[in-house]
Amino acid sequence: AYSLQMSLEYIALANIDAAVFSVLVQSKLLATASFAVVILRKKIRKVQLISLMLLTAGVMLCNMKDYGKSSGNAEEDEAARKDQMKGITATLGIALSSGFASVYTEKVIKARRDPNVTRKNYSLAYMQVQLALVSLVIIGCWAIFKDFEVIVTHGLFHNFNGPAFLSIFNSAIGGLIVAAVLKLPMPC
Repeated sequence: AYSLQMSLEYIALANIDAAVFSVLVQSKLLATASFAVVILRKKIRKVQLISLMLLTAGVMLCNMKDYGKSSGNAEEDEAARKDQMKGITATLGIALSSGFASVYTEKVIKARRDPNVTRKNYSLAYMQVQLALVSLVIIGCWAIFKDFEVIVTHGLFHNFNGPAFLSIFNSAIGGLIVAAVLKLPMPC
């Protein structure tokens, strides 16, 4: 889910501006709450429901900020609308994926009360390795499909610079923090 979210994040930020992305990605809260109600059968209080409705209204208003503006060229306007829809769709995909992943993880952790902790940890780690390998194969195939000429000409790490390294490092640290939070008990 995290590899999908990172890929969708790049697509979204290539097609919409950062301000719209920042507001729109807040719909993760709405997706998580919806999945919690459906999958975990959680109850939402009236205040929480009103807050979620206000968040949704804010997201919708933010996306309407350029509505009605025109550059005068119909083809450019249509291309810009398509790019914006692609970015919005990618951002909503991030929200849905994040909401489902977090609620499903909670459900799995609460449902599996296996006394053999070693076997449970091994099975979770094995499943994560399998998912990571599948993600690498899919991303590798996509890179070859999209940029085969550049890879052959300049090599695989062409334009791999400091910001790219920081982005990967940030994702790795985030994954380790999530693993630590799930693994280590929290003091009450």
